[in-house]
Amino acid sequence: MSVNQVFVDSLGAIVGQGPMVRIDLNQITALPKDGEKAQLEVFSRLVMNVETFLNMHESMNQVVAQMESKGIISKNEKKALPAANGKASTKK
Repeated sequence: MSVNQVFVDSLGAIVGQGPMVRIDLNQITALPKDGEKAQLEVFSRLVMNVETFLNMHESMNQVVAQMESKGIISKNEKKALPAANGKASTKK
């Protein structure tokens, strides 16, 4: 059996509509030049029922916890938030 693997640069809109959740999957359309922001394009969309979405959320939380326990990632106490001037600010 062959499994199709898809690389995703970012998630776009995540929208709950009635009993369904839609998640846009984005890829960079071209490598950005120095100082420019990458341009992303929706190339596919995941559509699932709410129960599947919640199961996926729980599974992702478990993977994050495993990565934290192995020291692969760590939680930040301060989160960077974009400020009106485009520079990151921190919130306690």
